[in-house]
Amino acid sequence: MWRSITANWRLLVKAGDLVRVLRRSIGMPKDSLGLALGYYVSEGDYHVWEILINGRKNTRRYLEEDLEVVSESR
Repeated sequence: MWRSITANWRLLVKAGDLVRVLRRSIGMPKDSLGLALGYYVSEGDYHVWEILINGRKNTRRYLEEDLEVVSESR
């Protein structure tokens, strides 16, 4: 279930932000840039963000703690 971005004031990342991925994963180097599309709250209250990585056609999912905001959307 996707949540409204304005529903939780504690979020560090917002939809439309340019983010840097701080965790490396298979096929994705550390410090990759991407666009935050939206998030959902998983069991255990973790914010899982859907990120469109620069130069890729598909999205990847990352925990909010693994993301750093590079440029905020307005």
